[in-house]
Amino acid sequence: MFNNYLYLKRHVDEIANILKGQNLFEAFTQEKDQILFKILGDKDYPDKHLVFSTKANSPIFYIKNEHKKAKKNVISFFTNFLPAKIIGVQFCKSDRILKITLSTCNLYFFYSGPNSNVIICSIDRIESFKKSEFENLQKKCILFNKLEFYSNNDDLIINNYKEFFENKTFSILSELLFKNYNDFTETKRQVITQIMNNDISVYWNSSLNKISFLPLNINLSYKKHERIFTNVNDAIIYYLSLSFKTKKISILIQSITRFIDKELERLSEKLNNLRKRISEGNKEYLYRYFGNLILTNLYNYKKIDDETITVFCYENNKEINIKIKKDIDIKKNIDYFFDKATNEKLSFQKSIELLEKYSKKFDELLVYKKYNYDELSIDELEQIIKELKINMKTNKDSSNEEKYNFRVYLIAGKYKLFVGKDSTNNDLLTTRFAKQNDFWFHVRGTSGSHAVLRIENTKEVILKNILKIAASITAYHSKAKTAGIVPVVYTLKKYVIKRKGMNVGQVALLKEDVLLVKPEIPAECEYISDTD
Repeated sequence: MFNNYLYLKRHVDEIANILKGQNLFEAFTQEKDQILFKILGDKDYPDKHLVFSTKANSPIFYIKNEHKKAKKNVISFFTNFLPAKIIGVQFCKSDRILKITLSTCNLYFFYSGPNSNVIICSIDRIESFKKSEFENLQKKCILFNKLEFYSNNDDLIINNYKEFFENKTFSILSELLFKNYNDFTETKRQVITQIMNNDISVYWNSSLNKISFLPLNINLSYKKHERIFTNVNDAIIYYLSLSFKTKKISILIQSITRFIDKELERLSEKLNNLRKRISEGNKEYLYRYFGNLILTNLYNYKKIDDETITVFCYENNKEINIKIKKDIDIKKNIDYFFDKATNEKLSFQKSIELLEKYSKKFDELLVYKKYNYDELSIDELEQIIKELKINMKTNKDSSNEEKYNFRVYLIAGKYKLFVGKDSTNNDLLTTRFAKQNDFWFHVRGTSGSHAVLRIENTKEVILKNILKIAASITAYHSKAKTAGIVPVVYTLKKYVIKRKGMNVGQVALLKEDVLLVKPEIPAECEYISDTD
């Protein structure tokens, strides 16, 4: 609404007297589609600027009382014309075109969707803010010089802008202002009066999820963050700040709700798996029983096939079949079952603890899910983001995770470990994804996955226990997966190099340390992603 013809006319009328006689000292841009002109300020506002935005969806101009010019990434414009004194400010009688007459030239700002632009014309020179062919600029300047412009505070000549009374803006505004507007001429007069003279109400209409900029006496069902203004310039500035604010609120709400939904889904799956695991019972006794049976029958067991043996149970006086690991000998199978019994005891207890922990977290998230976030302020939303520990930073790594499709583990609820899936994937992980101060892991003496422990804070001291867990996972994703103890080399990524001519997945290390670990997925870690 703020950039319709009537409000633009009012806006020009209001700022014309403010700008007349002022000097434009320089023009520059610090962001795409926006150019600023430095105006001689006063003691209260020494950094005053005239701002033009040429964004396709909402071209706009306004006076900004305070703006600090950046020290870098600034591009200057119109240096051949400035500084210059403002002689007058006028608005076109037939189109949305602003004309500022300067002592050295004419400045035009015209509304034309994606082609909106700022042009400066003098007798012998034409320049524009947005790039355009010289012939097009020349035609524009010739056209503009032929147009009629209002003198300050001249009455509107509505017949010169018939489109306004034929478009949706007028129709909607008429419906809002008047229940019956059969008398089209009278309705036009009243609409003009309302827009040109009434205070302006700027607010967020939550039911439509949009910012409204309307005459004060229009009452809609729901207004949020409403402010009343007597002039268009202040209303525009608040409109822009409210747009930024509501956009930020929208981003925060989307981040919170997306995080909660994703976490609830993830926790629900984990809880189902844990309940299933617990319902199966603790098999510690069974594994220890098998280990003792094999130990008792170490020299008199019968081999049925590579994976099954028969042993005699003296307690029950009968033979029992036991599934064994075919790639290790019988004595190591005894150790395997005793180790499995110990791990089963720890795993079962850990599953009970995790069930309680995740159930509590799930219930907490359900409380957050019931909040009415539309009613909360930015500070309240940011507090929730802090409580939920949502990372709002743009994380390129996340997109890379999806792009490269690594296995991803979360260690101790904090550290991400990325594991390659094949030789090509290993190369991508090590040469493209890993950062210089990430820890890099690989099992020694056999083939397997590269693994990278992402280090977000390079000043943080990483505990040896975290490195051992990462090494255990690395060993688990190697051909030494079934071994008892495996040596895993680790170093910082900056010490991992790939020389010319090396095979895919092959690297060399400039420096390394070794950890002796058991190949496993420890209880202190969890899958985040594994699309195998």
